[in-house]
Amino acid sequence: MTDQDPRADLVRRALAMTAGADPADLESVFTEDVTFTTPALFVAGRAELAAELALRDTMMTDLGVDIGTLGIDGDRGWAEWVVTAQFIGGLSVDDGTERTMLVEPVGKPVRLEGATALEFDGDRISALRQYWDEVALLDALGLLPSD
Repeated sequence: MTDQDPRADLVRRALAMTAGADPADLESVFTEDVTFTTPALFVAGRAELAAELALRDTMMTDLGVDIGTLGIDGDRGWAEWVVTAQFIGGLSVDDGTERTMLVEPVGKPVRLEGATALEFDGDRISALRQYWDEVALLDALGLLPSD
């Protein structure tokens, strides 16, 4: 069972950090060469990850992370999650050369369902790939045309 695996708590901490919780003690959770991929972002290395996570606390308040299914098998893991928050910051993407603001701050509550695939190197996470319903996020932010 996953909860018996000592890395289950590591996964919970990593998901909270990537959602916007305090990214303290990254060294105990992520390898130096960690990669983090989302639909709009690719980060290589713990230093870049730290810089990206520092931006998250300016985007959301009242953060809640609820992890549903969590599994670990060998050096791979996965989790399904729901993030709730008050969206107070803008939404931007990084194309590898610059960050572009897509959405200005709107101050709306959001609920985002997603999944994360992880890879481990020993007792730390070496790769995360997060996926979520981008249309649901844009709808929650009031950015989709109404009927």
